[in-house]
Amino acid sequence: MKFTNCVNLILLLSCLCSNLYSQENNADIIQIRKAFDQINSNKQLTKLELDAEEFLQQAPDGGASLTGYFDNDKLVKIRCWIGLSYGIQQIDYYFRRDTLIFALVTERHFNTIKDSVDFEHTTLAVEARYYFNRNKIIDRKVKGSGFWDKEEAANLLPHSKSYFALLQKKKNKAS
Repeated sequence: MKFTNCVNLILLLSCLCSNLYSQENNADIIQIRKAFDQINSNKQLTKLELDAEEFLQQAPDGGASLTGYFDNDKLVKIRCWIGLSYGIQQIDYYFRRDTLIFALVTERHFNTIKDSVDFEHTTLAVEARYYFNRNKIIDRKVKGSGFWDKEEAANLLPHSKSYFALLQKKKNKAS
């Protein structure tokens, strides 16, 4: 009888903890979405753009750019745009207090018609949303399929830190 009560208590506690964790994540996601909206609606952001050679070891077929968006001297958004042989990959990183809170990944593929490729028109293949708290992914929503995968998702945090430092350094030199 004692064993059954102990098991029931453990199950109850794990359900409560799971529920609290879920509520905390939902509150974090709501705050992240608010920050996302505020950053994207801010028309006063200044831009600083780097060419492919300034942030990549090897320039891709279709070129690349890294753009930092600053609210005064605070870096709040980074857009990494890469033109690839199959289409375009874009990753937007969002920051609050110099820490990554959200990453939006889009992968667009060139349209193919019979045996030819239409390099002027693309179709959305992947849209992935990653929510971060304390340098950890707390939620992800991935739609579609393409070349984007879990290994690349694991690089979001280190790439965001590297790009952040690079853009911050360039901004400080320009000031």
